Amino acid sequence: MSFFLELQKNKNSTPIEKAITNFIINYPNQVIEMTMEDLAKSTYTSRSTIARFCKKQGYDGFNNLKMQLAIELNLFLKGEETTLSSLPFEKGDESSEIVDKIISQSTFSISETIRSNPIEKIENLADKILAADHVVFLGVQFSGVVAYDAHLKFSRIGLHSKYFTVESDILTYSYFASPNDVVFLLSYSGETSVMLEAAKHIKNRGSYMVSITKNYKNSLLDYCNLNMYINSIDDPNNNLSLSSRIATLGLIDVIYGILFNEQNENFYDRLMKINKLYKKDFGNY
Repeated sequence: MSFFLELQKNKNSTPIEKAITNFIINYPNQVIEMTMEDLAKSTYTSRSTIARFCKKQGYDGFNNLKMQLAIELNLFLKGEETTLSSLPFEKGDESSEIVDKIISQSTFSISETIRSNPIEKIENLADKILAADHVVFLGVQFSGVVAYDAHLKFSRIGLHSKYFTVESDILTYSYFASPNDVVFLLSYSGETSVMLEAAKHIKNRGSYMVSITKNYKNSLLDYCNLNMYINSIDDPNNNLSLSSRIATLGLIDVIYGILFNEQNENFYDRLMKINKLYKKDFGNY
């Protein structure tokens, strides 16, 4: 269970932090029902200590930590442990079972991902995008697929969108990124080497950086102005990108929808115009 393993990984934990970690591991069901004050009382700490603990673990707050805990309990403690290949189904499952498990995992991941990213955060991001020179999507492998999909959506409403999915292109862009760009760095693990290298250069360029990663502590978070989270049981170290890819696409769609709503008439007119051009030149698709 990645959530619990990540809690235990931190070798720099203080005795108080270890006590909080042990309480969460030993009483996960109770913690889900607790407020921050309840947990502080149960661990003989304070509200501010719990807040610092959550931040150190890579979560925006206690509610964010509880969401990830709920995912782990829902998908693991109910007997739905995945195999080492990070598949939601097992060898020998009936086809109908495979269908049900994939749909269930993907639906749950989308729902929990959206819950982990407050609407206010996305609305503020939409304002940043509208004021930017370019919106840029960076990702490799499965994240590259999402980057391209996002670029298609954003460019078709007239935004100056770019995407880079080849490592050399990502690094080249990072050297010359505009301070007025909004740059999405897509990396489920948050540890993709080329993304971390690019993040260093983009940060030096002064661009507004948005990470989209798994909801746990990772290296990419420290570089970015805004961190957005994917809640999925996909293993970032052995990732076949099933529910995590679907959840990331869903999050991009939500950002797109809220952005579209900011300037509904203007974007709608642009979208209808480009749709007519595509239909004229290429027919229905």
